[in-house]
Amino acid sequence: MTRTITAASTGRIAAVVDDFIHSDYVEATRYEFPRADGSTHGEQINDWREQFQNYMADCARHGRRTGSNGTLDRLTAAVNVYWDDLEAWHAEHGSLDTPIG
Repeated sequence: MTRTITAASTGRIAAVVDDFIHSDYVEATRYEFPRADGSTHGEQINDWREQFQNYMADCARHGRRTGSNGTLDRLTAAVNVYWDDLEAWHAEHGSLDTPIG
């Protein structure tokens, strides 16, 4: 079954991602993952992707279960699509392997 993501949902996912990449969680793990200096856009996206997976695993371990409607699973899937789209955008524009700042 394929679901179409509405424009409103796409906006909410973008807001979740923006909040996440500016979160204390990402800041706290900055020594585990390289910062933007010298990293490429692709490397940064992969770092965020991995950090988000770790964050969602932490949420599940600390009792924030998916429940019967699979909220955490659906959120994770939607954010993974966001990372894929961001990566594809950079690939299409030739900036995926370009160093950041």
